[in-house]
Parts: sequence; C-alpha cells; structure tokens
Amino acid sequence: MSDEPSAEDEQARQEEAKRQQRLRRAAGAAGGHKRAAFYTHDELSAMSAQANRMHWERVVLAKRPDVADRPGELARMAEQAMRTHMKTIGAKSQEARRKRRK
Repeated sequence: MSDEPSAEDEQARQEEAKRQQRLRRAAGAAGGHKRAAFYTHDELSAMSAQANRMHWERVVLAKRPDVADRPGELARMAEQAMRTHMKTIGAKSQEARRKRRK
C-alpha cells in the first residue's frame, strides 16, 4: 500500500472542496444581501406597519399635542384618523368611477 491518495480519493476531496466553496459563497451572498438592506417579506411588513402607525401618530400630534403623554389615546386617535382618511379616499375613488361611466 502506498501513502499517495488514489484517483478516487483525490476526486472525492476535490468534490468536497467545491461543495464547501459553494456553501461559503452562498453564506457570503446572504450576508451581503443583509448588509445591502435586502429584507424578508415579514421584516418589510413589520417596518411598513410601524412607519404607518408613526405617520398617523404624527398627524394626530400635529393637531392635538396634549395627547403625547397618553399612548393609548394617541393610538386610538391615530387609528381613527387613518380610517377617516381611508373613507375619504374610497369616496373619491367611487366618485371618479361614476364620472368615468357617464
């Protein structure tokens, strides 16, 4: 028996090295995506919901700065402001559809 690896052993070692290289490249790409601000669907959904809540809270605080120290009431008023806005947008959309049909 010789100490030199057989051709099959050498081929298996090369295949394993290629597999490890592919895994490292994939892991690096995933890390690169995170560094480049590629987010998952759930992360984007959470960020969007939070930004939306903050927007409506700022709208309410612009009109009623006295509710800044009452988070429950602020959240309720922000939700109401958003619903009122959505109703207005819906009504404008309906009116535009009616005008297009005529």
